[in-house]
Amino acid sequence: MKFKINKKLIENSVELLNNYIDSNDAFIPLRGILFKIDYNNITMIGSNNYLNVRKIIKTKDNNINIYEPGSFLINASLMRDVIKKFDEEIFFESDGLNIILYENKTKYILTKLEIEKYPYINFDLQKNKTKINSNEMREIINNVSLATSQNTEKVNFVIYKCINLKSNNGVLRLTATDSHRLITQIINLKESFDFNVLAESKSLKKLFPKEITKEVDLFLDEEKIGVSYNETVIFTNLIKENFTDISPFLKPIYNKTIKISKNTLLNLVNKVIFQSSDKIRRLQFLLNKNELKLSFEVPETGISSASSNRFEFDGDLVDIDVDFQFFKDALSVVNTDEIEIKFNESNERIYVLSDKYPENIQILTPIRRY
Repeated sequence: MKFKINKKLIENSVELLNNYIDSNDAFIPLRGILFKIDYNNITMIGSNNYLNVRKIIKTKDNNINIYEPGSFLINASLMRDVIKKFDEEIFFESDGLNIILYENKTKYILTKLEIEKYPYINFDLQKNKTKINSNEMREIINNVSLATSQNTEKVNFVIYKCINLKSNNGVLRLTATDSHRLITQIINLKESFDFNVLAESKSLKKLFPKEITKEVDLFLDEEKIGVSYNETVIFTNLIKENFTDISPFLKPIYNKTIKISKNTLLNLVNKVIFQSSDKIRRLQFLLNKNELKLSFEVPETGISSASSNRFEFDGDLVDIDVDFQFFKDALSVVNTDEIEIKFNESNERIYVLSDKYPENIQILTPIRRY
């Protein structure tokens, strides 16, 4: 095996694949990048068991010289670091158990990994494709993932770490919950096909790297969901669990509503929070027609409060405690100047909404008082 390639071209591809490879994987072959070289393509594959990526570089379009086809498996992080040492063009040549990289008087001899042990990964079966705006999808995934549980040690239910993707009549709804809050948002699809699947939040985020094109193909089948663009395919395996039916929550039932500027409310929250701790996050929320008052207490340290009358309120007294971090997360997701917060009759369910995006719904549950 022997070929010559532009340094920047191979460097960018190797950098991308490293994002999907665990350099400390207990299964050593998965620490590597699998190279497959023929006269038409250089194919690179990486995996960490949860995410899989394939990058193809067309030899004809990129002035790559293939002297002899072949394949090899090489440590991904080592390859990335070594490529940075070169200037313009790099020769790759196989020599028994080693791969030689050289340019002029610079040369590296690297030991191959055992290619026979690398698992087979099927990238070719990409069913149910639809075009999607990657920037919009990335934003929605980031927003919805706020409602997934970040504390994996305490999570017994895998669905709390996942995002549900449910498509019907050309509308894709993404939903997540950690049992204390729920966030759901929609995105329109160009092609209509129905599905209802579950995938880990952190894996979905990595389907949309910073290098991705604005428009991509989103695909899925019974086993995986992924994207393809510019000879790149990235996919993650689906989680075989059933997600909660959220249809009862999509039409909020409430009898109290406050309309308030997002900045006004955020400033109020930031004024009263004077110490941040995972164990102390109880924010008192007291609301009537004349005043919104927030209070925060750190036992044996201090108490704070701040209030505002710059809002519209329809309803009776609201006196609840909320998790201030969950509350700030909910405000950050709303990308309009004015926010609507609605409460049901018993104040056991809080809806954070905006008039501009009525299909994007957030639900918080108050902290119980004893």
